[in-house]
Amino acid sequence: MHKVQSMHPLSRLLVAGIILFFSFILCYELPYTESYFYTSIATKSINICTTSFNNNFSLSPGDCLTNNSPNDPTENTFLIAQIIDNRLRLDFGTYPFNNSRKFNNVLVIENLTNKNQEINWHFCPKLSGLFETRNNSFTISPYSHRQMDFKLERTKSSRSGTHTGTLYISALNGFLSMEVPVVIRLSETSETSTPSAEEDTVPDQLTPINDNPI
Repeated sequence: MHKVQSMHPLSRLLVAGIILFFSFILCYELPYTESYFYTSIATKSINICTTSFNNNFSLSPGDCLTNNSPNDPTENTFLIAQIIDNRLRLDFGTYPFNNSRKFNNVLVIENLTNKNQEINWHFCPKLSGLFETRNNSFTISPYSHRQMDFKLERTKSSRSGTHTGTLYISALNGFLSMEVPVVIRLSETSETSTPSAEEDTVPDQLTPINDNPI
C-alpha cells in the first residue's frame, strides 16, 4: 500500500502564508457591513434634505376678496392671494388700523402625503401685531385640503401706513417651510365712521378654487 507522506513543516507554513495573503486581499476589496449601513443612512439623509415644502403640500390662492377703498367695500375688489411673477403673494388691501376684519379662505393648503400633517403658521415680527395668531396650528389628513383664514388684530395704537412682511408656513416641526410675501395698508380713519369690507362681498360670478372646501 502506498503511504501518503506528510507535508514538510516549511511547506505547510508556506501554504498557510499564501492563504492568509489572499484572504487579506479579498477582505480589503470587499465592502464592510458597517460601511454599507453608513452609506444607506447617508443616502436617506440626502433624500430627506432635498425634499421641499412643495413636494409634500400644495398651496394655492383661495377666493377671499379685498380692496383699497374701505368706504366702499364693493369697489375695485381683488383676490388677496395671487400668483405674481410665479410667486404666491398676499395683498390684504386697505383697512382702518382698529379694524377686526376676518378674511376667510385666503389660502388653500393640500396635504400630498399619506400621513396626517400638522401645519403651523406665523407672521414676521413686523406684521405679528396686526393679525391674530391664536389659532395658528392645525392638522390635515392625508390627501385632503383645508382653507387658511386670517383676522386683523384690533389695536388701540395707530400703525397707519403700508406694512410689508412675510407669512411663514411650516410642517414637520419646521423642517419643511414656505415663505409668502405679505402687504397690508392701514389708514387712520376710525372703524365707526368708515365701514370695512365685509366677508360676504364675493361676487356671484367668482368660482371658488375648491369644489369641496373644508
